[in-house]
Amino acid sequence: MGAALWIGTTGLNASSMQIDVIGNNLANSNTPGYKADNMYFSSLLTQSLATGANALNIGQGVRVSNVSTQFAAGAMQTTGNATDLAIDGDGFFAVKDATGAEYFTRAGAFHTDKNNNLVDTNGYFVQGYNPIQNTVTGIGFGTPISGAMPTANILAAGFNLDSDTLDGGAFGISQGLYDSLGGTHAVSLSFTKTDKLGYWGLESKLDTDNYAQINPGVNRVDGFVFGSDGSLSGVYKVEDLAATAVGGTVTMNQADVHYGKLYKETAVPLILTFDGTNWAVTQNGGYDAMTVKYVADPALPAVAGNGTITLSMGSGGSADITMTTTGAGWVANNTITLANAAVPANGIIFGAATPKQNLSLQFSNLPNDPVYIGTAADKNVLKWDMASDTIDTSGITSYAATSETRAFSLDGWTQGTLKSVSFDADGKITGYFTNGQTKSLGQLQLARFTNPAGLKKVGNYFTKTELSGAPTRNYAGSGGVGDIRSNALEISNTDVTVEFINMMTAQRAYQANARVITADDQNFQQLISIKR
Repeated sequence: MGAALWIGTTGLNASSMQIDVIGNNLANSNTPGYKADNMYFSSLLTQSLATGANALNIGQGVRVSNVSTQFAAGAMQTTGNATDLAIDGDGFFAVKDATGAEYFTRAGAFHTDKNNNLVDTNGYFVQGYNPIQNTVTGIGFGTPISGAMPTANILAAGFNLDSDTLDGGAFGISQGLYDSLGGTHAVSLSFTKTDKLGYWGLESKLDTDNYAQINPGVNRVDGFVFGSDGSLSGVYKVEDLAATAVGGTVTMNQADVHYGKLYKETAVPLILTFDGTNWAVTQNGGYDAMTVKYVADPALPAVAGNGTITLSMGSGGSADITMTTTGAGWVANNTITLANAAVPANGIIFGAATPKQNLSLQFSNLPNDPVYIGTAADKNVLKWDMASDTIDTSGITSYAATSETRAFSLDGWTQGTLKSVSFDADGKITGYFTNGQTKSLGQLQLARFTNPAGLKKVGNYFTKTELSGAPTRNYAGSGGVGDIRSNALEISNTDVTVEFINMMTAQRAYQANARVITADDQNFQQLISIKR
C-alpha cells in the first residue's frame, strides 16, 4: 500500500504529457511542412517482493521513453504561388538565419525579400547554387535585369508578291528592331515589280532614310527572282551605272543608286539636259513617271548648274539616284548621261539570275553612333541567311494572289526587368523578363539524412545532431532526394482522426490513474479509521 499513489502519479504525468503532444499535433494540423510527434511509453523498474520460483515483481509505474517525429510525407496543396515549393519524396530544404546557423525544413512557403533573396516566412535564406556568386549559398536574384541585345539577324520571313502587279508597283513590310542600348528602330523591306518576268527589286531602309547596301561590292544583290511555279529561285544584280557629263563634272557613287527601285530595262541611256537654270530629263528610257529635282549648293563654286540632282524613278518622289555636279562653265544644252558602265551605249540592264545567297544589309552609322545594330564585329549589318538550311524561304512566293506578309521576325531585344520565376522539378530556377527573355537564376539544393529520427526539432525546423549525422546535399531528383513541386505546399502530416482517438485513450488513461490514486487514498483512510 502507498506505492499505488506514486504509480498513479506517474500515469497522470505520462498521460498529461501525451495530451500535450496530441494538442501540439492538432494545433499544427494546418502548419505547412509540420511533422507530427508520437509518444512512446515504457514501464519503470519493477519491485521484487519475493525471490525464487514464485518471485513477485510489481511495476513502479510508467515513464515517457521517447517522443518521435513522424517523417511521413504530408499531402500537397496547390497554392498558385510559384515560390511555394513542396518536396515530392525524401529530403529537406536547407535555410540559414542571419548569423549563419543552418536549419532544415519541409515547409516551402518562400518569397523574395526587399533585396531579392529567396527567404522563408521567418526571413531565413534558402540555400542552393547561386550563379551570380558561382557557389552554393543563399539563393538571391540580385538586380534582376536582362540586358539589351542588338538585332543582328532576320530569323524568318514569309510573304507573297502579287505576280499581277503592274510594272513599278511596290509592296513593303516592316518590323521593329533594337540597337545596342535597347533603343527601338524600324527596318523595312520594299519590293518593286520589274518589267522582267519573275524579277522583283529589293530595297531596305532603317528608320527614315538610312538605306542599306545589300551585299555591297561585286556581289551586290538588287532583287529576287521567282520561278514559273512562284517559288523563290534566286537573286539578281542590276549592272552598274555610270554618269558622264558634257560641260562639267558629275559624281555618282554606287551607294547613291537605289538599284532595287529600277523596275525597267532600257535600250538607251538616260539623259538630263541643262537649260541654263535647271536640269530636266530629256530621255527617260521608258520611265515615264521619272522626275528630277535640282538643288543648288552654295558650298560649291557659284556657277549655275552646280549642286545636287536626284531622280525619282516612279511617282513616290524618293531619291532613287543621287548625283553631284561641279564645274566652272555649265551652259545651256550641257548634258548628263546615265548608262551601263561597261557598255555606255546601253542603259539599265538587269543581270542574270544567280542562286539564293546569304544577304548582308549594310546600313550607315546610326545618329547616336557608336551605338549600333548587328554585332561589334559586323557593325550596322543585318544578316539574312537565305542560302543556309537554318532559314526557310518556302514562304517567300510570287503567286497571282494579293500581296501579303506571312511572317517577319528578327532577333534582338531591349532591356527587361524580372516579371516572374519558375522552378523545375530538379530545382532549377528560371527568370522570365519583360523583354521576353529567360535567364537561369540558380538551383535549389536539398539535404538528406541517413537517420532523420536523430534530428532535433526546433519549432517547424530541424537541426542536425550526432545521431542524425551530417547531411548529404544533392540537387532535386538526384542522390536519393525527391523532386521539387512548384505552386504547392506540403501540408501537415497530422492525422486528425488518429489524434482524436489517441486523445480519448489518453483521457481514459488519465482518469484511470486518477482513480488509482483515489482508491489508494481511500484505503489509507480506511486503515487509519481502524483504531476508532
